[in-house]
Amino acid sequence: MSDLVGQLRDPDPEVRSFAAYYLKNFGDESAIEPLISTLGDPEAAVRRSAVHSLAVLGLRTQQRRVVDHVEFALGDESPEVRIEAAMALGTWLSVMIDKERTIWSLINALKDTDAEVADRAAFALENIYVRKGSYDLAKPLLDALDGGDEAVKEKVRAILARKIRIEDK
Repeated sequence: MSDLVGQLRDPDPEVRSFAAYYLKNFGDESAIEPLISTLGDPEAAVRRSAVHSLAVLGLRTQQRRVVDHVEFALGDESPEVRIEAAMALGTWLSVMIDKERTIWSLINALKDTDAEVADRAAFALENIYVRKGSYDLAKPLLDALDGGDEAVKEKVRAILARKIRIEDK
């Protein structure tokens, strides 16, 4: 593992990206800090790989602090990194999300100029809502219905409709 951590500082971005990606397979809790540092790499592919591995290692080691760093990546300049962050929050980290702020970050990502980022944010919100089902996490979705952005309101309605089942008696 130490070889991969060392490769995070290699001059070649492909080597850094490879190392960041494969740390999820060989890393443990000690790989989390070097991966967090890699979120500042100048290459989007390296940052994307770091987000991916952070999410996997965060779930495996139950390090909730990883959620904050992956959430931060939703604001990355690269759509590739924002897509990976939304997917990570909706898949590996969905059961670890317990902050309303994270839900609002995903709701804001529904407005992303990149359609795939917005779609992945909707996917993430639906997974979190379905898996967690708590009012604390549903409240921001309900509050978003009062916002002015019609596209966001439509996506939020769809997320809520999938969870709420109306049955005939």
